[in-house]
Amino acid sequence: MANALQLLEALKEAGEPVPLGRLSQQLGLSKGTVHLLLSTLSEYNFVEPALVHGQYRLGLGAFEVGIAAVDHRGMPPEIAWPMERLASESLEAVSLAVQSGHDALIVRRFESAHILRAEIGVGTRMPLYASASGKSLLAEMPQARLDALYPAEDLPNASADHNRIRTKSQLRKELERVRRQGYATNQDEFVVGVAAVARVVRDRQGQAVASLSIAGPTARFDGRRWIEPLVRTADEMTGILGFRARQ
Repeated sequence: MANALQLLEALKEAGEPVPLGRLSQQLGLSKGTVHLLLSTLSEYNFVEPALVHGQYRLGLGAFEVGIAAVDHRGMPPEIAWPMERLASESLEAVSLAVQSGHDALIVRRFESAHILRAEIGVGTRMPLYASASGKSLLAEMPQARLDALYPAEDLPNASADHNRIRTKSQLRKELERVRRQGYATNQDEFVVGVAAVARVVRDRQGQAVASLSIAGPTARFDGRRWIEPLVRTADEMTGILGFRARQ
């Protein structure tokens, strides 16, 4: 079971068809063992042969399980409709992300008229503290949970190549700002050249379960222009999930 899960993870991380030999080397398993795992996973459509002979990629079975996991977290397909409308109106990339460990994981996405960045899509993981989606989710957390995620003052992987927050003290100030204004922003933090604005989506109990974001190239994207449509769309999605804010 563990080997099969590691194989699926390897295919996911690759993001492209992978030769059997490379999978064998990466997993530290014999080619025969890897081939047997691939055959078994293929029977359930979790893996499928690529066009190039001897290469494999994730199958639609893996996609279906992933979508089901999102639905089982209380986010039915209906919440995608407002997202699609926002993407059509803005011609920008619109994404829905959930917390997964230290990351914000994109689980639904409507691409812009022009693909924003090839490496950003469903399944992309973004550091919580270095993405608009992640910061909007962090702003909802109690301090004890935040400290458990980031026990040290210096935040992990704070590269000078990115415009990232580097310390927990800076993060606390940023999260206070997010709480005051009701949305989070990101500029050249997760990926240089990409800016975004995000707002949480709440479940029936009012708990933040996801974050809706709209993003575009830093060179031309003005997040202020899309704050009102973003807030309106996120709140509509919250309403679909059954939460009604007190008047």
